[in-house]
Amino acid sequence: MKRTYQLIKLRAETVQDLKRLRTDMGIGGLDELINVMIRLTDEHRLALGDKGWNMRGEMGET
Repeated sequence: MKRTYQLIKLRAETVQDLKRLRTDMGIGGLDELINVMIRLTDEHRLALGDKGWNMRGEMGET
C-alpha cells in the first residue's frame, strides 16, 4: 500500500513539474512539451555518440 501511494505521489509531482516547465517555456500543451523533450534528448544522444560515448555512458564503440 505504501509503495502504491509513493508511485501515485511521484506521478502527480511529475505531472505538476511538467505543467510548470510547459508554462515556464511558453509552450501550449503537454504534447508539444514532450515532443521538445524528445527532440532535445535525441540531439544530446547524437552529440554524445559523435564524441565516442555509447548509450550506457561508456567510452567506446556505439
